[in-house]
Amino acid sequence: MKQPIQFKIARAVEKYYADLQLIIESSPNQSNWACKKTCSFCCNGPIVITSSEVLHIARKMESDIEPLINLEAHLKSYLDCVSKCKYYFEHSIPCVFLKDEICLIYKIRPSVCRKYFSLNRNNCIKDRPISTFTDPYCMKNGKNLLSTFRTQLTKLGLPESMEDFHVGIFNIFFNPNSSKGGEHYGEKNRRTISC
Repeated sequence: MKQPIQFKIARAVEKYYADLQLIIESSPNQSNWACKKTCSFCCNGPIVITSSEVLHIARKMESDIEPLINLEAHLKSYLDCVSKCKYYFEHSIPCVFLKDEICLIYKIRPSVCRKYFSLNRNNCIKDRPISTFTDPYCMKNGKNLLSTFRTQLTKLGLPESMEDFHVGIFNIFFNPNSSKGGEHYGEKNRRTISC
């Protein structure tokens, strides 16, 4: 019996997150991490993840997360902001799941949010590239793991293209032209990012 796609996605993403957690826990730089609750510097800017992660997080949001008030309005505002950006990756736009400097979806946050760790709190200032202060161990090993994960998704026939997290969530919940939970939901309607 063929396994439903959402189970394949869930299993693949959860294994990826578990493997990423092992990398994070083995970082020799842990004692130097400056990150703490309510520090949300890294939560302002694009969140680019695989399509399978977007689908997995959306499904978890449906079952595990309290409905977010005005989610559609927040996402539309975010997308409007993004559409006006001349340089998408350089624009600082707060994540719509950030409230009072706390992540509302912390338990199911995307992989990119899991692997950023600042080594110097003084570097967490606006207009400074995130790559100049993140834990190099987590970033290097996390990038290698992402490459392996995307290869595995391809072998399983799962969506592995990179896309903006907020755009993907908007399409799943609020775009009538996207097939919610489908194999390649709304492919032509999504804003896909090439990496």
